[in-house]
Amino acid sequence: MNRDRELLQLGTKPVRTIAAAAGLTLAGYRHRLWRMGLSADREATRQGGMSVKDVAQALGVNLSTVYRWTERKWLRPTYGYALTAKRRSYSADDVSAFLATVGGLIDAITPLPIWREEYAAAQAALRARFIRGDRLMQLMLRPAQQLAWLRRKHGFPAPALRLGAYGDYYERSAVREWLSTHPQYATRQLRQEVIEQESSQ
Repeated sequence: MNRDRELLQLGTKPVRTIAAAAGLTLAGYRHRLWRMGLSADREATRQGGMSVKDVAQALGVNLSTVYRWTERKWLRPTYGYALTAKRRSYSADDVSAFLATVGGLIDAITPLPIWREEYAAAQAALRARFIRGDRLMQLMLRPAQQLAWLRRKHGFPAPALRLGAYGDYYERSAVREWLSTHPQYATRQLRQEVIEQESSQ
């Protein structure tokens, strides 16, 4: 197999598969790369795109946060075949998909200028669609603990997104529908932020 083609496959195929196609053991293949002044991990990251460190720097978070997002499958690496989790790599599309589906709800993100416009657009789109559970209870003038009671006793909708430490998020449309049959819970503040928002869009 042509060695340039081998290097292009790093990050898109398991290194063991590439080694076998070259007629080498995994250890033998890694040794050959070492003799060329290369590393299977580094090449997989280079070919794949953004490293974990690159993503962390781009979004203004620490490495452990990127690992946690990946473990929860919020941020999905296109190129997952580096030898270690630390060398997992991501395309720009992976980061864009994360921002559009979850990242726009995470206030801890402080992106570099190149990502700021996309992050702001994701924030606007997601926050127009979802509302955080503790904010809902503030608007309803009720303690946060009553959410579980409302679900159990009055059929309040389940959260559409459960983001752990970042909170539970509810579809605004589902909340509006529920309030149409439970108007006694629709405070003035809730009407302004959830119900009337729909008619203004």
